[in-house]
Amino acid sequence: MSDWITPPNELSDEDKRRVEYATHTGYNETERKPFRPWLLFLFLWFLLMVFGGLSYGLAWYHGLV
Repeated sequence: MSDWITPPNELSDEDKRRVEYATHTGYNETERKPFRPWLLFLFLWFLLMVFGGLSYGLAWYHGLV
């Protein structure tokens, strides 16, 4: 491939080693809880019910239902 399609590699070998060391030392890792899709689903369902109930209540109050 020609040079105008792929950009030149701008990091030296020493810089690449530093980046590899920094990304694999574990300093940047964070402990996270496992993802629970059912909890997200229940939360969204609850919000949908609350907003639906509010909109129905407002419609009933104004005599639209």
